[in-house]
Amino acid sequence: MSANNNSGDKRHAVLAVAEARQRITQTVKRLDVEAVPLEQAYARVLANDMHAPFALPRFDNSAMDGYAVRAVDLRGASRAQPVTLDVIGTAAAGSPLDTTIGAGQCAQVMTGGLIPSGADAVVIVENTAGYDDRRATFYAEAKLGDNIRPCGDELAQNDRVLQGGTLLGAAEIGCLATFGLASVTVSRQPRLVLLATGDEIRQPGEQLRPGEIYNSNLFALAALARASGALVVDQLIVPDTREALTAALESALSLGDMICTSGGVSMGRYDHVRNCLAAAGLEQCFWRIEQQPGRPLLFAASDAGQLLFGLPGNPVSSMITFLEYAVPAIRLCQGLNRSTRCTARLSGMFKRLPTKHRFLFGRAHLVDGQLQVEPTTRLGSHMLTAGVAANCVIGVAPGDGALAIGTEVEITPIPGTSLL
Repeated sequence: MSANNNSGDKRHAVLAVAEARQRITQTVKRLDVEAVPLEQAYARVLANDMHAPFALPRFDNSAMDGYAVRAVDLRGASRAQPVTLDVIGTAAAGSPLDTTIGAGQCAQVMTGGLIPSGADAVVIVENTAGYDDRRATFYAEAKLGDNIRPCGDELAQNDRVLQGGTLLGAAEIGCLATFGLASVTVSRQPRLVLLATGDEIRQPGEQLRPGEIYNSNLFALAALARASGALVVDQLIVPDTREALTAALESALSLGDMICTSGGVSMGRYDHVRNCLAAAGLEQCFWRIEQQPGRPLLFAASDAGQLLFGLPGNPVSSMITFLEYAVPAIRLCQGLNRSTRCTARLSGMFKRLPTKHRFLFGRAHLVDGQLQVEPTTRLGSHMLTAGVAANCVIGVAPGDGALAIGTEVEITPIPGTSLL
């Protein structure tokens, strides 16, 4: 594996945003799978198609509380001419009636109760004189199939219930439980190691000396990673030396499927990340993208398929590049192939850049049923408060002049927030 940073090959060209995304997509490998208890499956990704082991409903059952009847026995029934039938028992949910309903007979039935043999309709109790254990009086006719949920009405046996690659939410987990599954096979969550480079960085709670700053990036990135489905297995501040960084990268590769570094990827005297790749067992795929913020964005991979995203150190640059490039990789390696990006109309002016794809935090919301987005007015890549209350990132291709209010733009939702 070679990582000669002075070579002129395509790994060192400045890429357009679309090409950078394509290279990441082509490099990401699907992770292996694991079985987890159903109660731990929320927000996990289903590994394979799930088919119904039996029909749903599994048996003909009542959609309402009332009486199971033969429709023919209630012809002409009305309030003026009620019909009375003999009650031969009760079919409650979980307690079937083991008797066949014959001519002139009926049975009490509760919602979800198995329809007794011989019955072909259910009359709701509101159309009767009420429950009676011996004789029931009916004030309305019944049609064949009234208030009966037939076996297989929702799904036939072996129908596909869920497609592999589905993100499991409440309804999906409810479906799995409906079919009696105590565990489910899901994609393994990517193990992520976060590294912040810099001698000036201190942890919150420590005393700052002149020129030092608190570690904000790792906390923000860890929150985004967890909301995206990754397991953050370690986060570490690394001194600005090649030896320390190489050791940190080697350790991270032994722990994780993915590494995100913050800082150290530009061309400064202490920007060592690119120079440590080969020694740690990584090969550079690309380094720079024609975008703002985050032009120096490093992407590398190991022979085993582990990924490294070298993010810029400025907090806005770090968060936006993580959202635009690392989060899609987190999703892809679990089998989530559909992009979360969508469109909205600008509710504020957006100034384009002549040669660079521009990303800004934004706040999207529905107005008269249409998604609108307001760009932040804080434009500095050091201004972390630009992301406060944001629920998306706005991305606009290079161009001259500002985009007018009402222009449709692409947005990337921020995991853990809502666009509503």
